[in-house]
Amino acid sequence: MRYARNGSVKKIIIEEPLVSASVQGSRNTPYKVVLKANQFGTFEKTKLIALIRSNPYYLSQLHAGFLPKQLLQVCNNEKIQLFPSSWKDLSMQCSCPDWAVPCKHLAAVIYLLANEIDKDPFLIFRLHGLDLKKELLGKEQTFVESIPSFQSLTEPKDERPATDMLQLDFHQVPDMLQTFEQALPPNPLFCPDRDFRHDFLSFIKAIAKAATTFVTNLTFPEQPPQYLYSHCTITYKQHQYSGCLSEGRNKLCFSIEDMDGLLTYLQSLPLSTVEQFPPALQVLLLTHNFTLALLEKRALVPQILSIKADTYCIRWIPTIFNPEIRSITDSIAKVLGGEPMIFLGKTALARTEQILQLVSLFATTYMRLLLPEADTSYSAEHASFFSNTPYQPMKFSQRGNPSAISNWLGRLFLASGSYHPVICLTEQNHEQYLCEIQVQHERALPVSLSSFLASSEEPSALLRDISLLGTYLPAVDEALQGSGSTLVQGDSFLQTWFSVLPVLKTLGVILVIPKTLKKVLTPTLSIRISSSSIEQVKSLLSLKQLLNLSWTVCAGEEICDTETLKQMMEAGRRYVRFRDQYIQLDEKEMNRISKSMAKQPNLSAIDLLKAHLAGEYAGQPVITDESVRTMFASLLQVEHATVPQGLNAELRPYQMRGYQWLVHNHRLGLGSILADDMGLGKTIQVISLLVYLAQAGIITVKKPALIIVPASLISNWLHEISHFAPILTSYVHHGEGRSEPGQALIHITTYATLRRDVETFSKRRFSVLVLDEAQNIKNRQTSQTQAVSAINSDWSLALTGTPVENRLDDFYSILDVVMKGYLGSQSSFRQQFSIPIERYHDTTALQTFRAITSPLMLRRMKTDKSIINDLPEKLVTDCYANLTLEQKILYQQIVEQTQQRLEQKDGIDQKGAIFALLTALKQVCCHPALYIEESSHESEASGKTQILLGLLRSILCRSEKVLIFTQYARMGFLLQEILKTELNIESPFLHGGSSLAQRKAMVDSFQNDPNTVLMILSIRAGGTGLNLTAASHVIHYDLWWNPAVENQATDRAFRIGQDKQVTVHRLITEGTFEEKINEMLQDKAALVEDVVAKGETWVTELSPSELKSLITLREDHVQI
Repeated sequence: MRYARNGSVKKIIIEEPLVSASVQGSRNTPYKVVLKANQFGTFEKTKLIALIRSNPYYLSQLHAGFLPKQLLQVCNNEKIQLFPSSWKDLSMQCSCPDWAVPCKHLAAVIYLLANEIDKDPFLIFRLHGLDLKKELLGKEQTFVESIPSFQSLTEPKDERPATDMLQLDFHQVPDMLQTFEQALPPNPLFCPDRDFRHDFLSFIKAIAKAATTFVTNLTFPEQPPQYLYSHCTITYKQHQYSGCLSEGRNKLCFSIEDMDGLLTYLQSLPLSTVEQFPPALQVLLLTHNFTLALLEKRALVPQILSIKADTYCIRWIPTIFNPEIRSITDSIAKVLGGEPMIFLGKTALARTEQILQLVSLFATTYMRLLLPEADTSYSAEHASFFSNTPYQPMKFSQRGNPSAISNWLGRLFLASGSYHPVICLTEQNHEQYLCEIQVQHERALPVSLSSFLASSEEPSALLRDISLLGTYLPAVDEALQGSGSTLVQGDSFLQTWFSVLPVLKTLGVILVIPKTLKKVLTPTLSIRISSSSIEQVKSLLSLKQLLNLSWTVCAGEEICDTETLKQMMEAGRRYVRFRDQYIQLDEKEMNRISKSMAKQPNLSAIDLLKAHLAGEYAGQPVITDESVRTMFASLLQVEHATVPQGLNAELRPYQMRGYQWLVHNHRLGLGSILADDMGLGKTIQVISLLVYLAQAGIITVKKPALIIVPASLISNWLHEISHFAPILTSYVHHGEGRSEPGQALIHITTYATLRRDVETFSKRRFSVLVLDEAQNIKNRQTSQTQAVSAINSDWSLALTGTPVENRLDDFYSILDVVMKGYLGSQSSFRQQFSIPIERYHDTTALQTFRAITSPLMLRRMKTDKSIINDLPEKLVTDCYANLTLEQKILYQQIVEQTQQRLEQKDGIDQKGAIFALLTALKQVCCHPALYIEESSHESEASGKTQILLGLLRSILCRSEKVLIFTQYARMGFLLQEILKTELNIESPFLHGGSSLAQRKAMVDSFQNDPNTVLMILSIRAGGTGLNLTAASHVIHYDLWWNPAVENQATDRAFRIGQDKQVTVHRLITEGTFEEKINEMLQDKAALVEDVVAKGETWVTELSPSELKSLITLREDHVQI
C-alpha cells in the first residue's frame, strides 16, 4: 500500500486483458509489472450476460456504478470466478529481484487496479475478456451520461413552462443541506485519503453562514444608481470571463478577477422595482439575488464539465433537480428572451445554460469573497471544487476520478432523462402498503417496470436512477429483487419513509402515494382567541378585557387531545394514525408543549391586533372563532365622520375617506402613516383632522399639536392653515430670536431646529405630533431621528409621498416613531421583513407585512381606479418657499433703491424702470447668483432651489419623469450645475441657443430613454411646439405673469398622447411680489382676461400705491 500511495507506481496501461505498469523500486530503473486475469470462455460469457439481463436489480446496480454482492454469490455458485481466490489465479510477473509472489511492486499495482474497479465495475469483466457494456447494449455506449463539455452548453434544449417574473419568490428556495447529507455517501472514491463529503458539507455550511451575515449587513444606498444599463455581454474564453454592461456611452466592465463594480451595482438595486428595469438588467439582478438565496440555503450543487482533453472544471449551479428551483431558473431564462448574454467565443450558450453559467459566475465570486481562507490544499479535487481551479488528472489513480465525481454528484440528478422512476405505494390492509416501481415517460401514464424493460432499448439511465433510489429507500431494492413490488409495514418503514420523503420530493422523484403518506404531522402549540362578549369594541384598550386566551394543540388544521397523544406515546408508538394522516410523537417535543401550556398566554392589546392580522404570534399559529373575527372587523371598520365646520375647503371623495381614516385611527390610538402620492392633498386631510380635534377639545393651548417640517415647507403649512383653517392659531418655532408661543393651537418647527432644541420640546407634552416629509427620519441612528423620538405626544402621524415598500428599513424607522415598538426591534424586522422582501421577494413575508401594517398606513396613487375619477385631468399645486437671509437682504435693497428712482420718472421711462425692478426681484427670488454673478451657486442660497430639490427627490424615487421650466437661460445653466452636485444627475437643457439637431436629440432621449428622467427648458424655447408626454410632472421654477404662457408650457406634457396624470408644481416665494401677483390672478377673473390680452405690460400700469403694496415684503417676512 505504501508503494501505491507514495507515487512509486509511475504508469499503468490497461490493454485488456493485459495490465502493464512501471514501478519505481530501490534501483534507478523502474521495474516492469505485467498482470493478466483468467479469460472467460463462451459458456461463462453467455451465462453471465443471461444472468444480468434477466435481473433488473443487477442491471440497476451496474448502471449506478455498483457491483452487486448478490451477483458475486451467483457467479460463485455457477463456478464463474470474477475475483481471484488466491494469487495463483492471476498470471503476473515483475522484473524485480524479489522471489516473493506477489512482490510489493505487484501488490501496489493490484491495489490501484482494485480502486479503479471500485470506480468502474465493468473493468473487472473487461479484464476477463468480456465487454459487458457492449454485449448488453449491442453497441458502444456508456451507461450513464458522459461528462458534458463546455461546448455542449451551446446546444439548444427544450424550454419548460415558466412562472411570471413578478411572482418569483426566492425565499421559497428550499434548504438542501438534508438532501446533500442523505444523498451523498461518505468517502467518495475520487478522494480515498480523506472524507471529502465531510469537507464538502463543512464548506457549504460555512458559505451559507457567511452569506447570511453578508446579506444581513447589506444596505441600499441613499441614492439609486445613476444609470440603468440596458445591455450586457459576457464572453468565456480559456476558462476566463470578461463582460460589460452598457447604456449609451456609459459602461461598467468586469472580469472573473474583478467583479467588485458589478456586485456593488447589483447590491444597490431593490428587487421590488425590478419590473422597471431593462430586460438585461432584470436578468442580472434576478440571477444575482437568486444566487445569494442559493448560497444561504445551501442549494448550489457542483457540476463537472470537460474543458478539453484531460482537463475539467467544477461549476456551481442551482440544484435544478428540485422542482421549485428548476421553476425559478426557467422563469429567469424566460426574462432573458431571445437576446443572448453569455457567449462561448462567438457562440451563444443555450438560454437556460446562460442562467446556470451566470449563477456559477456569481457563486464562484461570492465563495472567494466570503470564504477566502478556505483550505484547498488537501488535494487537487479540493482545489477544483472550492477554488475554481481546473482539474487535470495526472496520475493513474486519478484516471477514473472525473467519472467518479460525476457518479458521486449524479446521485442528486435522479429523473433527469426522459424516463422517470415512479414510487407507487398502495395501502393493502391497515398500515400495510404495497411498494411498486413504475416508469413514466414525459406526461404519459406510468407503466410497470417489467413492461418498460420488455419494450425499452435503452434502460440504462432509468435503471441507474432506480438503483440510487434504493440507497434512500430499502423498499425499492426489495421491490427490484421481488419482480418490481414488495410489501412494507410497521414503524420501521414509516420512520424510514418520513425521513426520506423530503429528500425524495426535493430530488423531484414522482410519488404516487395515499394521503396518509404524503406528509407527517407534528403536534404544534397554538394560541386560541375566543370571546363570549357581544359588546362592540370601540378602542384597543377595551379589546383585551373582552377576549379570552388559551393554549391548544393542533396537528395540521385539526385540534388534538394532548392526553390521548401522551397515552399513545407511552404505549411505544412513534407514529399514530390520525384522521387519514400520521402524527409523529416525540417525547422531548411533547414535554416542551406540556411545559408551555402550564403558563397562561399573555398578550397586550397591540399584540392581539397583530396576532389577528398576521394569523400567528411569535411563530405560533393563532386560532380565532367567528365572534372574535367579527369583533376585529368592527374595530377596524372606518366610521363616518363629518367635515368640521371650521374648515374652509371642499374635500374630494378620496380626501374625505382619508380624513375619516385619520379620525378613526386617532380614536383607536393607532399611530399612522399617510403615504398618498404626491399631489393628492395630504396637507388638507391633516388640516381637516386638526380642526376636528381642536373643536373636540383634544388640541388645546395647553396641549397643542406639533408639526415638524423641512425648513422649506414652513411657508406652505402657514399658508394652507391660514387659508383653509383660519380658526387654528399657529406659532412657528424657527429662526433667530424665537418668541413665546402665546395662545397658539398649532406649533410648527423644523427638523433642524428640533434637533438643537430637543430639551425644550421634550419637556412638554403634545396632543398630536405630525411629521411632514417623514423620510427625514428614515435613519434611526441620526440625532435628528432620535430627537423626534424624544417628543412626548398622545398620538403621532407621519406624512410621506415616498414609496415605503422600496426601502423597508426607512419605513421601520418612521413607523417606530409614530407607533413605538409595534414592529419589534430593528434587527428582528430586518430578518423577518426587509431582507426577505427586498432581496428575495418573499411573498409570504410581504403578505404578513402588509397585513400587520395595513391599519396603520394609507397610501393612494393617482393611478388608482378609486382615485383617478375624483381627480381633475391636471393637478396644479402651489409650492411656497421662504427667502433665505441673502435673498431678503438683496430684495430689500432693490426695493429701497428703486422706489426713489421711480418717483423721478414718468411715462415710458417709468414703465421701463418698473419692469427692470420686477425683473431684478424675480431673479433674486430664483437665486441670488442669477442677480449677482459673484454670489454662491450653492442650493442653500435659495429657498426655491431647496424646494425644487425636495420635489425632485420625491418624484425621482418613483421613477417618474419631470420637466423644469424657467424663463432665464442663466438659471437653467445654474440648475444644471446644482442638480449635478446635489443629485448627481446630468440634466439636458433646451434653450434658445440649442440647435435643431440638439433639440431633437434631447426630446428623443427624454421621451424614450429611461435614464433621462429630467429636462430643463427655457419657457420661450420650449414653451411651444414640443411633445414631451413622457413627463408626469411639470415644475415652473419661476412664474410668468401671463397664465396663458405658463399653460402653453405645461401643455408640452399635458397633451394628446399623454396617458399619465400630470401634476404641475408652481414655485412661489412667500411674502414677495410673486405671492401677491399670484393671489391677484386667482382672485380676479377679470384681471386674468386683461393679463392674457396685454401680456406682461399690465404690471407697469399699476399706480404708485399699488406698486408699493405689490413689491413690499410682507411684514412677517421683513425681519432679517
